[in-house]
Amino acid sequence: MRGLHFDQNLLATFGRKLTVILAMAGLMAVNLGPLEAKAADTVVSCSGGGSFTVSTSGSEIIAQGTVDDVNTCAGTAVIPNGVTKVASFKNNPNLLRVEIPASVSSLEWFLFHNNTNLTAVVFAPNSSLTNISYAAFANTGLTTFEVPASVTMIENWAFERTYNLTSLTFAPQSQLKWIGAGAFSSANLTSVSVPDTVTNIETFAFRRNSSLTSVSFGPNSQLTTIGEEAFVDTALASIALGSQVQFFRLSDVPSNTSISIASNNPHLAIRNGVLFDRAETKLISYPTSSTASSYVVPSSVREIGESAFANSQITSINIPASVSTIGNFAFFALRGLTAVTFSPNSTLTVIGRNAFSHMGLSSIEIPASVQEIRYQAFWENPLTTVTFESGSKIRLIAASFDHRGLALTSTTPGLTLPTPSRSGYLFTGWSESEYGSAVADSLASVQNGRNIYALWEASVPSVSTGLAPGSQEAGIPRGMTTAELPATANLPKVNLAFTATSTPASATVALITNPVAASDTPFLVTSTTKFVDIQVNGITGPVTVCLDGAPTDEVFHFYGGAWVALPQRSYVNGQVCGVTSNFSPFAAAALASSAPSQSGPAPSTPAQSPQAAALPMPTFSIINRMKVSTAGQSLTLQGSNLSDVSSIKVGGTKVKILKHTSGEIVIDLPASSEGYPTVEVQHAGGVMTLYGMIQVAKPYELTRTLKITQFVGSRPTLAGISALYKTYRVDKTANILNCVMTVASDASAEQISN
Repeated sequence: MRGLHFDQNLLATFGRKLTVILAMAGLMAVNLGPLEAKAADTVVSCSGGGSFTVSTSGSEIIAQGTVDDVNTCAGTAVIPNGVTKVASFKNNPNLLRVEIPASVSSLEWFLFHNNTNLTAVVFAPNSSLTNISYAAFANTGLTTFEVPASVTMIENWAFERTYNLTSLTFAPQSQLKWIGAGAFSSANLTSVSVPDTVTNIETFAFRRNSSLTSVSFGPNSQLTTIGEEAFVDTALASIALGSQVQFFRLSDVPSNTSISIASNNPHLAIRNGVLFDRAETKLISYPTSSTASSYVVPSSVREIGESAFANSQITSINIPASVSTIGNFAFFALRGLTAVTFSPNSTLTVIGRNAFSHMGLSSIEIPASVQEIRYQAFWENPLTTVTFESGSKIRLIAASFDHRGLALTSTTPGLTLPTPSRSGYLFTGWSESEYGSAVADSLASVQNGRNIYALWEASVPSVSTGLAPGSQEAGIPRGMTTAELPATANLPKVNLAFTATSTPASATVALITNPVAASDTPFLVTSTTKFVDIQVNGITGPVTVCLDGAPTDEVFHFYGGAWVALPQRSYVNGQVCGVTSNFSPFAAAALASSAPSQSGPAPSTPAQSPQAAALPMPTFSIINRMKVSTAGQSLTLQGSNLSDVSSIKVGGTKVKILKHTSGEIVIDLPASSEGYPTVEVQHAGGVMTLYGMIQVAKPYELTRTLKITQFVGSRPTLAGISALYKTYRVDKTANILNCVMTVASDASAEQISN
């Protein structure tokens, strides 16, 4: 069996619509075994002189061999029955006719390429051929051709420049699915009846068949895709497309071709000569044959598709407020288009690459809603004025204007960059790289055709679901003094007030259980009492903590092994507040009648000595949860006040401390099960319990191996490609994929390398 060979031409073989993904995570050794003696080849004579060779290989006969070395063959070549693979008949002007037996399942690339006098290729009944390979019959003298029923793919450029090919037929019960790019380009076909099984007709497939007047599809046609310019430069007067067609543009056929689409097609519709999706939310293609000078896009349209107005004759266009996206090259190179207007309250967010380039625009106003102007969107226009509507939300101008079209200097008033707005953020300038430093002269950057990106700083905290189950996390921009985490089904609303931050900070709230027995709890615990763990990072100094509660409640903090009430109690807007510099569990509740109030200037902690009570608790500079392996590993914790940490427990188990400084502790995590273990830090000032700081997750899964055994020529079949793709794309923690290949024992070094 021949080996698996991937190279840069493989994608071209299957057309533009197929992407092959292959991940190799290891190199598998190939055991070739002992070399065996090569059996004698068989020489077959041709009718007009010359010969070709059928070869075998040792004791393993590859279906009676492979046809090769055929350039001397003249007249008729009869391939012996039993041969499965045919190669090397190209560049032979003396070959006139070829007879191919039913056993042949594979034809090499360029098989009969440049055989200009080859006029007949005859396949035996019940042919097993599956692919007509890349350029196999290109530039031959064929006048007629019948595609065997077994063929599922006609590859790219298979019959290109078969200038005498006037008749193309398909055997009954055809299984053909794919007609590749340029497959019949520059032939001389007059009519084609496409089998119902065909799903794809690729780019340029029938281009430059100047006598082609008829292309028909059956009532059960499965055709979904017609590629770019598939039927251009033909004489088609009309074309009727079936119910399954999804991808098609008016420019893929001659401009004067009458086009109809089945009324039950759920994907496409033609309205007044313009091609839309069925719901008329996307304008796909405008007719090049229309002589109208202006066009108003319908208000139902949300997207103007890629190259939608290519080669049209319009000179002005109005784009309604409903349009949110203008696709790449939508109005590209329409030199006569000099006026583009956007309706008030436009919702446009993206202007695609080259959307309005190479046109005649002298001025343009960018709607306030636009966030991205992509690469060369207005390249080479005679622009003298570019304005941005008030309230602009622009974030990216990607080399959209060039100095040849936009002849401006920093003192020319034709372009003024806006100060864009973004909800929850402050604009801080423009940069020539995303998240880079601000430039001094952003106008010069635009004039010189460079990308510029808006720089932002968050102006309000952002609240999201935390990584621990049921938790919430607030991202706090620098300079903020307050943060609110709203109530959920499990959590009370939490408000924090603190000294302005100099760097971004965060706060996390998670629901926990009461860390002590009810008898040791100094406040009333009811069915509505919620115990929460609050952790902050990046906030220094005392923090006012406010929890939902009753006017008679206090805020209690579990500190030093006991619940104590926070000092500086206040009650505001349905919340009870107190001040603290240490964070672990909190609760808001009424003081139990038997317990004295502990509100006051400072909490008293029976478990601490006066010296210990004065010690600062440690803080950790960890913003995001750390993910560790169930197999165990070392973990570095960084922060401050870490010198007096005496021990650390993870998930209730004391761990080994490998390194210990005032700012860094390295611990040795043992193997454990998946989950979110608590981290207990024993400190001279008490015990700090951290929740949700660590996630224990499984490591990558084992390598998986896939063996492909079916090939077309030197390439895997479509089924093999599909198997590769499905194996790689399964939803796994990791995808480490080995592919097994087998080569002949007499394979050359090059073949083994491939």
